[in-house]
Amino acid sequence: MSFFDIVLRPQETMVEDVKHVNMQEANRTIGIYGGIIGLLFGIIFSVFSIIFGAVAAGMLQNIPVVGVIAGLGLLSILIMPILGAIFALVFTHVGMHIVHFLAKLLGGTGTFQNNYYLWSRLLWPAIAGNIIINIVIFILNIIPILGLVIGSLLSFFWYFYNIYLTTVVISVANNISRLRALVVLLLPGIIIVTLLASTALLILVNPSTVQGDQCDSKFGQFVITQSNISDKMSQFVLVNQTGQSVTFNSVEISGVSSAGKPFSANTNLSDKFNANETKTVTVSHPSLGVGTYTLLYKFNYDWGNLTGLTASGSCRGTN
Repeated sequence: MSFFDIVLRPQETMVEDVKHVNMQEANRTIGIYGGIIGLLFGIIFSVFSIIFGAVAAGMLQNIPVVGVIAGLGLLSILIMPILGAIFALVFTHVGMHIVHFLAKLLGGTGTFQNNYYLWSRLLWPAIAGNIIINIVIFILNIIPILGLVIGSLLSFFWYFYNIYLTTVVISVANNISRLRALVVLLLPGIIIVTLLASTALLILVNPSTVQGDQCDSKFGQFVITQSNISDKMSQFVLVNQTGQSVTFNSVEISGVSSAGKPFSANTNLSDKFNANETKTVTVSHPSLGVGTYTLLYKFNYDWGNLTGLTASGSCRGTN
């Protein structure tokens, strides 16, 4: 069987390979790969450590410093391949367990061993193919314009062909369709993007607290433009600058007077607040008495499927 068969004829080759799963061979392949990567990092660290040691020795006028730092660099050449092999084995085992788990959720009947072995079989041919493609692209770049265009197209093709090869691995190893295999491949990325987008959304519509005199303050994209604090009532004008419609459920106000008198109040709204709309909110509360107050406002609202969001801010006034 040719070295590049798994790249050139992936479906036929993997269907045959999965009948002869050998985890010892797979672990050896991944271990060697990690060891080589670790060795390269060790060599790079060793070179930099020697250079740094020479510079440090010149500055400190202490020749033994060179030997100590150079020794650490040479030691890294011995240690880094071992660490590289260990990390490669650990991370690939974890990664393939995740792939196998997702495939089972989509009806896959394969085993973890199938996934790990086929992926290990693809590793070196794919790396060799990547090296060849990059050499070809480097040569093509010598040709003005046309070489750049052809090289870019070749790089684009090879990127998606690698996705196709990985999809075939998942498909054959788990006995699922290529479409489901593609979902398994993309699902972790989709989950990560969704979590990041949700976090960004929460930051957008759940702004942080700021303070300002007489509520002339903006927290996030919610703005209080006017306020009027009296003995038994607080009134303010709120502008929704989120660019989205939200539903205000309630407004909570709490505070402590300069004399140390605490108070709190809550007003239920159940009111839709459209984008860029200006709304006047009035909250009744127990008598504040005479003095200077810092009022803490907490808006409870929903945005689409996101419920229980809050935005808070503070205003200062004198009654």
